[in-house]
Amino acid sequence: MEQTAAHAGTEPRGEMERIKIENGGVWPNPSGEDFKALMWRLLHTSGSLEEADLYNAATVMDAYSALILHPALNLRQVAKIISSIRKHIATSEPKGGK
Repeated sequence: MEQTAAHAGTEPRGEMERIKIENGGVWPNPSGEDFKALMWRLLHTSGSLEEADLYNAATVMDAYSALILHPALNLRQVAKIISSIRKHIATSEPKGGK
């Protein structure tokens, strides 16, 4: 991942952007700059993490584990959740994409 000013930790470290999908679920936005910056900080500057970083990382881990391990979700439901997240990201990005 390319280092940018955001990745250097210059952006706010508040709550991470979330996506609300059709079924009412709320998921961390993996295409958001705050998500990417957190990922960079976790990989490269773990000694300077703040409480907000740890909270946001924990919510990403919780969302991932729920998607993979939740006993009530079958493969079709997982695919629908992923499709909803992707649809939201695609319709939220500025024209021209990323």
